Amino acid sequence: GSAWEIRGEALVVGDQDGPNGAAGLTPSNIVVSTLHFWGMTDGATYNDNFNGHTAPLLTTGDGWDETQKAIYLPSNVAAQINNITITNCIFEEFKGEEIFSGGAPLFGVVIQNNTFKNSNADGISMLAADLQVLNNTFTTISHGGIENSTNGATAGFNLVRQIYKANLFQNLPKEGVTVVGVDTGATAGTISILDNIYDTIGVQAYNGGAKAAVKIGQQ
Repeated sequence: GSAWEIRGEALVVGDQDGPNGAAGLTPSNIVVSTLHFWGMTDGATYNDNFNGHTAPLLTTGDGWDETQKAIYLPSNVAAQINNITITNCIFEEFKGEEIFSGGAPLFGVVIQNNTFKNSNADGISMLAADLQVLNNTFTTISHGGIENSTNGATAGFNLVRQIYKANLFQNLPKEGVTVVGVDTGATAGTISILDNIYDTIGVQAYNGGAKAAVKIGQQ
């Protein structure tokens, strides 16, 4: 409803509407590297309402569900992404999550050496059976740094591994790392949370969530 409204994603990995048709939903062996994703939305306001900011001018009244994300890994249940590395990128000023996936299975995801800052949702929000988050910086984000689920409704989506190592979490109102679903179907696999730095976690006002460096939650 507004010329300045931003809704959508900067980069979508997996596309059923492209030349490959349905096969476009199952890409593999992807590298996203050395890009600067800038959402232009004055992120990290610690406020889920976006009124009063110079860009974008939103008139729809639906609050933070203006779903503007930097990288979207599709949630279509037919989708499956294998072996994607996201490295040496900068993510800033997004209204939604800076890297987001829905309910589709993700395997072989490596997110390393990136900077996440100034978003109004989580830096990373995923549903990945096999995820490594290594040597990233998460700072001044209005929700939490990372949230990942280990199990979902999709068959064959049991935990393989999650590794969160050598990351810096700084100035976050919620959790640094949240892992949910560990009580549902996680009959194998490992979760490792190692050598991270948590600096000023859970100090800004936020309704909902835990003010904790690490949260392990049920699903």
